Amino acid sequence: MSFLIQDANDFLNINKELLDEMNRYYEERGEIQDEINDIDDKTMNQYHRLKTYILEKKMGLLSGNK
Repeated sequence: MSFLIQDANDFLNINKELLDEMNRYYEERGEIQDEINDIDDKTMNQYHRLKTYILEKKMGLLSGNK
């Protein structure tokens, strides 16, 4: 596993609760994540989606934001 992939994986593990929250948010809105078969690609996709979700949440851009 490359250093970048390991960093992304560590970030996802540390932020597991936020990752679960993000997945529920998109699932409730009917937005289904593309199925990615490659583990590294899936990790990087989740990493970038979570970073975007965190920014949108902080900026109050999510509909139904608590």
